[in-house]
Amino acid sequence: MAINIATFGAAAYQIGTPYPLAAHTALIGAHYVVDPALYRVTPNIGVGNPCPVTFTPAVAGDTVYLPYAQNFIYSVRLPVAGAPNVVTANLSGCRIYVDRIVGTNEVIMYHANSLAMGGGNNPLHQNIETGPLLTALDLMYTNARAYYTGAPHNLNLQGVATLGRNTYNNCVVHEVMRKQGQNRTQVDFFGATTVCGVFNGGQWQMHWQTHGIFTYMRPKNAPVGWVKGRDHTSPLNPPTVTRVLGFGQFL
Repeated sequence: MAINIATFGAAAYQIGTPYPLAAHTALIGAHYVVDPALYRVTPNIGVGNPCPVTFTPAVAGDTVYLPYAQNFIYSVRLPVAGAPNVVTANLSGCRIYVDRIVGTNEVIMYHANSLAMGGGNNPLHQNIETGPLLTALDLMYTNARAYYTGAPHNLNLQGVATLGRNTYNNCVVHEVMRKQGQNRTQVDFFGATTVCGVFNGGQWQMHWQTHGIFTYMRPKNAPVGWVKGRDHTSPLNPPTVTRVLGFGQFL
């Protein structure tokens, strides 16, 4: 059973418990070309929060999986038949790119990571893509794209969507600022972003969801807030419930 996009605003999905072993058909420089193999996806609703999502290889599966690795870019050419869904590894600072093959409803999806040029761990900077980071990610995308536009594929591609931390982590920064406005100190965030695509009405649609927990020190006279009844929350005494902070559609 594929992930139900209609639940993205309420249920937090954790991809990779563990990550499936996706096969790649080529490795060119820092670019892995992924085989669009099918998996049967099982969102284990009620097992935990976030909800762990497991993958089982299946010829009649419902989902293509796009992996990630530090300082690499992965891409997959998504079919328009046989796989109504695609899911990527969770994001924390990566960027997603989507190209459409001109004249078709097929798309190529890319998952790029540049840890060496990462945006840092300051919770107030989680939505910032520095110039060097964005340059590095865009260069990885440009080089990966050349695999498809060059011989022997010679595809005519149109860039139709991209998703970065300047979008999916805005909700994180807003919540950090809200906590600080309540006199919380040492506010920090632990979480991730889940990206899921659905082939619907003859078109690929792409959605994102950011979820996580916050740790902080709370003065005893501060409002209790959503962690009711606690004098403080710290990394040694963390909240146990992951909540959805933001979600949206980017294609």
